[in-house]
Amino acid sequence: MHYVLPDDDEVDELTQLSFEVKRGNKSDKIRADMRRLAATLVERGADLIVSGCTEFPLVLAADDLEVPLLSSTDELVRKTIAIALGHIPLPTS
Repeated sequence: MHYVLPDDDEVDELTQLSFEVKRGNKSDKIRADMRRLAATLVERGADLIVSGCTEFPLVLAADDLEVPLLSSTDELVRKTIAIALGHIPLPTS
């Protein structure tokens, strides 16, 4: 398995975009910038985009990308429901 990470400039841009979303800015420009950054990672070989920031899924959806999108928010919801239903034990630490 190999992974592709954003470079320093892309990390800076992603940070600024997340701050904009936190401020309530979910404009088409913010979405387009997120899509562009994700596409850049795909061009460099990413075959999956991990949306590890809870702000990103507010402006970036799976159908925005050519590759699958793994949302940390969605995974947190799945895990929380599984714990609540007793399908997996509540972590003790």
